[in-house]
Amino acid sequence: MRWLEIFKLYNLKLLKKDKVILIFTAISILITVSISLIIPQVDFENKKFIQNKINELNGGDLKVIVEYPSVEFEEKLVELKNRGLKVRTFSNEVAFFPKGDINFVSKLIRGEFGLNDNEIILYSNIAKKLNVKVDDTVCIKANGIDNKKYKIKNIELMASGVDTESEMLGYGKIQGEEPKDPTIILITGANGEKLKEELKSIERGYKYSSLEDKKKSLEKQLSTQITVLNILNTMGYILSIVTIVSSTIMLILKRKKDIAILKMVSVDSKAIKRAVRMELSFLVIVPHIIAGVICYPLSKVILSIAGNISSIVLSIDNIMLILKGLAINGMLFLTFLSLALALLNSIKPLSIVKEDEKAMKKASKKIVVGTVILIPLILVIYSVYYIKDSSTFVGSIGILLFVTVFLVIISIIIKVLSKMPLRNSITLYSFKSIRKNFFSFVLVLLSITLSLWFVLIGFGLENTIKTSFNKDLERKVPYNYIVGGEGVEGNEKIYNILSESEQVQGFSKIYIRRGKVLNEEIEAKGVTIGELKENEYGTKFEIIEGDDLFKGDSNGIIVSRAYKEKCNLSLGKELQIETANGVFNYKVKGIYECSTINSSQFLTEYRGDYDSQINFYVKANNDDFHNSLKECFIVNIDQLGDSLSAMLNKFLGIFKVLCFITMFSAILFNINMVYMNYQGEEKDETVIRALGIGKSFLLKYQSFKILIVMVTSIFMALGLYFLMIDLVFMAAFKGAVQFSVVDVIITITISIILSLISFNFPIRKLLSKHEYELLREDV
Repeated sequence: MRWLEIFKLYNLKLLKKDKVILIFTAISILITVSISLIIPQVDFENKKFIQNKINELNGGDLKVIVEYPSVEFEEKLVELKNRGLKVRTFSNEVAFFPKGDINFVSKLIRGEFGLNDNEIILYSNIAKKLNVKVDDTVCIKANGIDNKKYKIKNIELMASGVDTESEMLGYGKIQGEEPKDPTIILITGANGEKLKEELKSIERGYKYSSLEDKKKSLEKQLSTQITVLNILNTMGYILSIVTIVSSTIMLILKRKKDIAILKMVSVDSKAIKRAVRMELSFLVIVPHIIAGVICYPLSKVILSIAGNISSIVLSIDNIMLILKGLAINGMLFLTFLSLALALLNSIKPLSIVKEDEKAMKKASKKIVVGTVILIPLILVIYSVYYIKDSSTFVGSIGILLFVTVFLVIISIIIKVLSKMPLRNSITLYSFKSIRKNFFSFVLVLLSITLSLWFVLIGFGLENTIKTSFNKDLERKVPYNYIVGGEGVEGNEKIYNILSESEQVQGFSKIYIRRGKVLNEEIEAKGVTIGELKENEYGTKFEIIEGDDLFKGDSNGIIVSRAYKEKCNLSLGKELQIETANGVFNYKVKGIYECSTINSSQFLTEYRGDYDSQINFYVKANNDDFHNSLKECFIVNIDQLGDSLSAMLNKFLGIFKVLCFITMFSAILFNINMVYMNYQGEEKDETVIRALGIGKSFLLKYQSFKILIVMVTSIFMALGLYFLMIDLVFMAAFKGAVQFSVVDVIITITISIILSLISFNFPIRKLLSKHEYELLREDV
C-alpha cells in the first residue's frame, strides 16, 4: 500500500479526533515563527532609520559638549570658521514646563533653529508628559522667560544634537542669539574622527561625538534591545520545539497498536512514516505560510504601538529577510519533527502485542536527548546567521542555563516535598503523578514562571527602578530640591523666603564656579567648585571617608564617592583646578555621598572666588514653599527618577507587546501539555471513580498540583526578578532596590489565573464525566 493511500484512509480520519492537540501545536509554532520574523524586521527598520538620520541625530559631523570655559578652544573655533567649516553653538539651561500644579523639569536649548520667536521644538518624552502634539501650545519658565507660550513646530522622536542629560530629562529648542558661553557645539564640513583628535589635543576634557561614535552608540543600544527581545523568542522556541516533539510522540503512542497492525499486514514502514510525516507537516507548513504573511504588518503595528519609527515601506530587503527567516525556521522545525518521527522505527508488532514498551521508552529517551542537544544549535543558527548578533546568542544561552538550573531546583523541591512525613492519600497520589510526568509538569511550571518574570520586567521594571532610584536619593542626598536664582538681590530674597518657610526643614547656600582639572591622569576634567559658609550649611552630606567640610585643612576639598571611583582618587591627592579666577591647588581631604546627583561637584570652604551662580540645596516637606518663589528655577530631584523610568519605558515598549504574544503562546503550551498528561492518566482516574473513591479525591488531587504550580512559580519568578534587578541596580547606582507590594500582588494574581487556565481542561472533564466506557475499550 502506498503512503498516499494510508494518508487518505487513516491519517485524514484521525485529524478531527486529535484536532485539539494539532491546533494548539500549530498556533504555538505560528507565534514562535512570527516573533522570530518580527525581531529582525524591527532591528532592520531601526538600523535603516539610524543610517538615514545619523547626521541629524548627532547634529553634525562632530558634536562637542563643553564642560568648562577654555580660551584656547574658543580661538580654535574661530580658526575652524575661517577654514570654511560650519560651527553652530547653543546654550543649555534648566527650564520648566507647567502642566496644572506640576512643573516638569527639562532642558531648554537656545540657538539657531530657523524658528519664529513663538515656536518651539520638543523632544518626544516631554511632549508625552505634557500630552501635547504639533501645533499645540506650551508654557515655559526659564531664565528670562516667565510662562511665555510657544507653538510646537515639531516633535523629535529621537534626541538630536543634544547631551545625555537633555535626552534623559527632555528638552525644548527655541530660537536664540549665539551664546557667549556655549555648552553644545555642532560642527559640519569635516571628517568628524580627524577633527575630534585635533580638538582633543586642545581640550580632551570635553565630550566629543563623531558620526562614527554616534552610530556605534545607537547600534549598541539596538543590540541590547534585540538581545532582550530574543529572550522572549528563545522561550518561544523552547516551548514550540517541546510542543511539536511531545505532540508527535504522544500521537504515535496513541496509535501504536494501529501502526503495529499495519506493519503486521506487510505495510511498508517507510510508507507509514511518510503518511504520518505528511499529516504532521501541516503543523509546520501552514503556520509558516501565515507567519510569512502577517509578520510585516505586525512589525509595523508593534513599532507604532511602542512609539518607534513606523514609516516602514515594504522593500525587497524586507521580503528577502522574511524568506530567509522562513527557510531557517522551516528547516529547524522539520528537523525536530523528523527526530520525533524516529519513534515509529521502535514499534515492533510482537512487542506491542506483548505490551513490551522497552524499545519505545528507549527511543523516546534518545529523542529527548537529541532535542536537548539540538536546541542550542538552533539558537546559534538563528542568532549568528539570521540576526547576525552574537550577543543574542549569549542571552539565549543564559535562558538555557536558567532552564537547567530551574530543572535541578524543582527536582530537589519535589523530592523534598514528597519525603515530608505529613502525607495523606492525596499528596501521595499527587507526587506519584508528578514523578510519572515530571518533565511535562516542570515545563508547565517553567512556562508560568517565565511568563510571570517577563510580565514583571515589561510592566514592573519601570516603577521598580523609579521607586528605587528616588528612595536611594532620599537616603544618600540630604536635600530634595535645588533652587537657583539670578543676581545678588534675587538670591537674598530666596534666602529669606527659605529661612521663613515652615515647610523647609533646612537648606544650604552653594556658591558655584566651573573649573577644569589640570592633572593629566584625571580624565573627568569638567567639574564645579561649590563654596559654602559654615552658618549656611544646613543640609549636610554624609562623609564616608576622611574629614568633613569644615574640619581639617581649610583649603581642602571633599569630593563625591562617584567621582572618586571614576577617577581613582585617594585622600591626600592634590588637584590643580583652573577657573575663570585663576588656577587653584586643592587637596582631597574627604569623600561624601551624593548618589549620582552633581557627582562632579567639589565642596570647599567659602573664599569668595565663585561665579555669578548660587544654588540652594533645600530639604522640604512639600512643594508649598514654591508659591513664594518667583523668577527662579526649582528642581525636584524626584523627577530624575521619573525621567529615568521614562527612558526605560521607551526601551521596553516593544518588549511589552511581544510579552503579551509570548504569554499567549505559553498558555497554549500549558493547556496542550496538561491535556496530553490528562489523556495519559484518564484511564487511571476512571478506575479511581469506578472504585468509588469519588470525584472529590480527583478534584483535590488536581487542586494540590495547581497549588504547587502557583506557589513555586510565584517564588521562582519573584526571586529571579529581585535578584536580577538588585544586581543591575547595585552595579549602576551602588544602591539597594525597593520592591513594591503591588508587584507581588500582581504576580500572585497572574499566577493564579495562568494556573487555573492551564488546568481548566482536566477539571472540567472531571466535573462532567460519569461514564466508564474507557475501561471497556480493551475488552
